[in-house]
Amino acid sequence: MGGEPVAQGTGLSACTTIVASGEYFLTENLVTAATCILIIGNDVTLDCKNFKISEQYPSAQTTGVSIAGRRASVKNCVFSATDVGVQINGGANDGGSNADISSNTFEDNNKAIVALNYPTNGVIFSNTIRRAKANGIQLTGTIGVSSNTIIDSQGSIHVIGPNTADIAHNTIENEKSVLADYGAIFVKDYIGSIVDNVITSPESNGIYVLNSNPNVKTNTVENAGTNGIFVAGGSPTIDSNTVKNAGSNGINWGSSSAFGKVFRNVVKSPASVGVFVSSGNPTVEGNTIEGAGGSGVKWSSSSSGGVYNNRITSPIGTGIVVSSGAPLVGNVFNPNTIENAGGNGVTWESSASGVGVTGNVIKLPV
Repeated sequence: MGGEPVAQGTGLSACTTIVASGEYFLTENLVTAATCILIIGNDVTLDCKNFKISEQYPSAQTTGVSIAGRRASVKNCVFSATDVGVQINGGANDGGSNADISSNTFEDNNKAIVALNYPTNGVIFSNTIRRAKANGIQLTGTIGVSSNTIIDSQGSIHVIGPNTADIAHNTIENEKSVLADYGAIFVKDYIGSIVDNVITSPESNGIYVLNSNPNVKTNTVENAGTNGIFVAGGSPTIDSNTVKNAGSNGINWGSSSAFGKVFRNVVKSPASVGVFVSSGNPTVEGNTIEGAGGSGVKWSSSSSGGVYNNRITSPIGTGIVVSSGAPLVGNVFNPNTIENAGGNGVTWESSASGVGVTGNVIKLPV
């Protein structure tokens, strides 16, 4: 006989605590003044069937779903205006491990998805988050974050390691930074990969790397309010990213950053510098920098490093500047191609010493 398929599992029509393993589904919208669904059992699947969980009172400290058990799956839920949409709780006995948070919608929450106390081996996949007020996704622990869409939210993806799981294939639009110096993707003590994300119009930085060693590869950042990619500590690899129309620098290798590589990136029309090295000793190699509002590459670090095989086209200022603020020893700048610079092809200022500038091709505007 025809008809609607019968849902498998246990139907829920009120907020509850789930202790036994099994499949559960919502049969109607739920409202809560505290935690609506607490999962403490292992091997629990909750399918909301696109029903909504929302808070009963404005400004209440509410959580849609809180997970303490292992191998929980939460899918097809709509979390509306709760303080926290989904909270994954790590801790004793591998609490919160192997959680799967997929295909949910979060609207107007304070924090959409939170992981506390370092849960392991989880995944946050294919969720849609709109207008999160504090954080879209805030994590500690080893949890992969992939294929999510985050729009008009603050602190869109905020990850505190140790974490080796990837942050990949996410789309972030109109990120509203919680702190002016953070960014749409912020990582600290992180050694995973940040790959193939698309970030459009963040208020501050597109990607902010703090004391971390990730592989930041093939991301696209457009119209960042400040830097497209900012590094502040650690030795990451910044490889094959595209940064367009940054409000300050395309790539800013900043304070306390050590070894690393800025490699094969395309930087177009930053308001200031294409690649700015203010500290540390990275290798800047094989990048294409077009239409910088200031210099193509500016090196202000007192550490040794190298700028090799970059192509710098039509900067308003100088192609490559070696700053007087940080004398250099053992740096090599060759063989770069600089075309149509508004200023000099290469400038090294008075206190810069021990610099080798050889084999560069400088084409002046006609």
